[in-house]
Amino acid sequence: MFWEEVAVVKRIEWNGLDMVVKYGRKVSEVEAEVLKMGRSETAAPVPKVYGVARDGDEVFIYQELINGRTLYELWPSTDSSTRGSLLCDLVHHLNSLHALRPPSPATPLGALVAPPDERLSRLLRLDAELASDPIVCGSAAFRDWIALELKRRTRDVLAADVEKLIDALIPLEQTVGLVHSDMHGGNVIVRDGHIVALIDFEYAAWAPPDIAAAVCGSEARQMAWTPFVTFLQRSA
Repeated sequence: MFWEEVAVVKRIEWNGLDMVVKYGRKVSEVEAEVLKMGRSETAAPVPKVYGVARDGDEVFIYQELINGRTLYELWPSTDSSTRGSLLCDLVHHLNSLHALRPPSPATPLGALVAPPDERLSRLLRLDAELASDPIVCGSAAFRDWIALELKRRTRDVLAADVEKLIDALIPLEQTVGLVHSDMHGGNVIVRDGHIVALIDFEYAAWAPPDIAAAVCGSEARQMAWTPFVTFLQRSA
């Protein structure tokens, strides 16, 4: 269930307009819908979608080109004051996304681009061990599922320690919102000291917001620009 194929991203020009096209067999029209939702319903800097096309089993998403450099490129040479400002920007934008709510309480949690019975594996980058994921709706059910997976995948960890970890990761009062869930430095575009775009929403998911920190990429953890927690081990 865990998808490994890499999408292609290219800069192109069409009728005098510079834009970016993302395409491939793993690209989904749903990602374009997520971009549109994020742009129209939040204050987060999400690229505009110009159009979506399908050619055989490949999907093409044509979107706004936003000039700048990635946070990954800039981070080593950025002073502490600018880092703090960028962090404030990032938290503000992510909170704006998190404020979005699923269409209904019965909406399955997990990655939006995946089928309902693969959404959780897609969100948490889990290798397939079961024929399908359970359909989980709501924060309480999500907590229960995470606890079950932790106990099953980390057999050397005491059950009481798992419960403490779950309480730390996903407080009971957590509401479900839209999370980017791939928020590493390469997916943040910066210009003139400000974040001007969040890109690459292929892992976007309905989930409790605190889960976003736990599933961010290793590059972001190494850069230490948010309190990431590594909480899932893939050992069977």
